[in-house]
Amino acid sequence: MRLDKRAVDNDMIYLLLFRFNVIGGVSVNYVNGQQDARGFSRGTLDYTITQSPNVSLFTGIQLQFFHLGKDRLQLSMIYSQGLQTVGECDFTYSLPSGTYSAKVGTRGSNLTLQLGYPIRLSNHDKKEKM
Repeated sequence: MRLDKRAVDNDMIYLLLFRFNVIGGVSVNYVNGQQDARGFSRGTLDYTITQSPNVSLFTGIQLQFFHLGKDRLQLSMIYSQGLQTVGECDFTYSLPSGTYSAKVGTRGSNLTLQLGYPIRLSNHDKKEKM
């Protein structure tokens, strides 16, 4: 079987044809509040999730690959930084050397990688007929 050199070149060029977008914004999230306490073999766990709107800032990049003028694969990486505490957890546990405690919190920050492929549901282009 012989490979066509032009086909290989076209596949490599496909990876070089893309649009680069920088995105950013503000997100408002609402989480239902919850509070609970649980025991485990060596201690207790108390956690609280706040019930209020939480604000976060996000920024990211998008690479929209295209071929022959049509959008193809889209790759996005987005980082979101929460501005307020969303949840807190108090740990208390006992070991033979003593009792220890720690308090851990989260702001709901995250890093997201997305892979997408466009699907056309309808065509809204109107072409005039003569």
